[in-house]
Amino acid sequence: WTGEWFDCFFWVTVSYFVVDLLWIIIIPNSVKSPSVIIQHHLATMLYILIPFYKPSVRWCMGACMSVEINTWFLIARRVFNKQGFP
Repeated sequence: WTGEWFDCFFWVTVSYFVVDLLWIIIIPNSVKSPSVIIQHHLATMLYILIPFYKPSVRWCMGACMSVEINTWFLIARRVFNKQGFP
């Protein structure tokens, strides 16, 4: 890990959480439990400040953010199940 792309990765991640947070605030019915997700997004935006200010742990941010990929799989499963796909 050279950290060459950290700034881009950091700001893309922050942008994703801000946009998703605003989406949930504006359309709370879009998720099952908006208050939990809002708390999760706020906590995540706080803890990603650690690698922002402590370069020696920046490599860990990628591993931690990989959990968010699981969220997309959960959303896809919910959408496909509502549409009647197996």
